[in-house]
This record gives sequence, structure tokens and C-alpha cells, in this order.
Amino acid sequence: MSQSANFIEKLQKKSELVIAVLFLCVIISAQLAYDRVAPHFQVRTKEARKDLLPAALLPYIHFGFSSILADIYWIRMIQDHVTWDGKRAFFIDYFKNITTLDPRFEQSYLFAIWAIPSDRNDIARLDEVAGITNKGIESIPTSWRIPYYLGTQYYLFTKTYDKAKEYLKIATEKKDAPPGVYLNYSSFVINEVKGYRASYDLVKVIYDTTSDETLKKIVAAGLEKEVINTMLERGILAYKTTMGVYPSELEQLTVRNFVSLPTTFLEQFTVFFDKKTGGFRIVERR
Repeated sequence: MSQSANFIEKLQKKSELVIAVLFLCVIISAQLAYDRVAPHFQVRTKEARKDLLPAALLPYIHFGFSSILADIYWIRMIQDHVTWDGKRAFFIDYFKNITTLDPRFEQSYLFAIWAIPSDRNDIARLDEVAGITNKGIESIPTSWRIPYYLGTQYYLFTKTYDKAKEYLKIATEKKDAPPGVYLNYSSFVINEVKGYRASYDLVKVIYDTTSDETLKKIVAAGLEKEVINTMLERGILAYKTTMGVYPSELEQLTVRNFVSLPTTFLEQFTVFFDKKTGGFRIVERR
């Protein structure tokens, strides 16, 4: 091949490369220009209707695939927790179906105990969860987590010792229970620790010993809510002591530095006050 032919071939390859680069730059520039003027992409998730088979039927129709069906329900339960409104009954139905198919599936009990009773005023929901969870305590006699989680929730919901001590005692009888379980139960027996301190110590054991990241986030959120509740209670009491009346809005507490709440909380929640009783409600903004 002559030198002129080699030169022409090299020039042709360089030209093709330049054209390809220019073409790619045009495509990228067009995409960037489109992205600047196009409306932002949004995804809105909705809670779909859930029609679950009754748990009473499952033992007769699983056709030998009980573990597989339990896994399917478990995956759907975790996925649907993102959009669950905390009220509709289908989440309880998930829990019933999973534990009916696989009563030794510990993680489902732990998640349900913490995730299903979402409203601290709805003790009836917690009692319903406890009724199912008692099956787990019997089916997995080595588990300290199930009774400990349940006892912790009963204390957080009721701020009383009886139910909490009942389940914490069961947890202390398990071989693998960590030292924090025994320490918390001892404190409850002698009524030494109360209020926020007790809540923190109970929840801290769960946070430190779980490897489930979803559960850890739920527990952390619950602990943060417990801290904020305590701050508001103390702030309202301080305001009443100083001003002689209960506050009617959050600003009355913040401007006088009776409370200082995280910015993220203020952006996501609204606090309503009862100026006659000193009570308050925390409502998530929609």
C-alpha cells in the first residue's frame, strides 16, 4: 500500500472519529437542553386495595408450599409498609397469614410488633398484635426478642409496668438474652427508672441488637418521636408554671425557648394543642 493510500485511510478514520464525537456531543447537548425545560418527573405511590386470603383457610390450600407463600406475603408486607396509612386492617392480615404459614418465622413477629401499632392511642391494635405474637413466643421458645419487643411496646404505649414486666420477664428466661434485657427488667421490678429514661433504655437494646435496616429505621423513628413527646410535655409544663396557662400553639413554646425542635420535624409535622388541658396531638403533614 502506498504512503498516500495510508494517509488517506488514517485521515478517513480520524474523520469518522471526529464525526462520532461531534454526534455524541450533539446528543448530550440536546438531552441537557430538554432536561432544563421539561417538567420534573414525579412518582406518587398509592396504597392499593389488598384482598388477602383468610388465615384460617391457608393450612388447607397451601399445597405444600407454606414456606414459599410465607416468603411472598413477607416481601409484600415490607413493600406495602411504605404506603400503609397505619389504619387499614390488611397489614394485620399479612401478619396473620405469615404466622399461620410459618409460625417459626421470628422476623415477622419483630417487624409486626414494631410497625403495626402506629398510633400510641390505639392500645386495642397492640393487644391484637400481642394475641398473634403469643403464638410466636410458644413456637420459638428460644427467642428473647419477641417477648422483649412486645414488652417494650407495651411500656411505650401505656407508660405502665405490668404488661412490660410480664413480657420482659419471659425475655430474661431465654439463654441468649443480652445484658441490657436483664438490666431493664431489674429496673422495672424495683420501679427505679421511669418516663423517657426507661423508654430510651428499652429501645436502645432493640436498636443495638437488630441487623434489619428497615426495622432499625422504624425503631429510630419511634425513639425520636418519644424524645419529641417528652420535650413537648416538659415545655408545656414549664410554660404553664411560668405563664399560668397552657399554650395554644407551638410558637408560644419556641419563641420563649421552652422547646427547641428539629427543623425536619417542623417541616413534616404539625402540633395541635388543647389549651384547656395541656394535651397535644402530633399530625403528619400531607
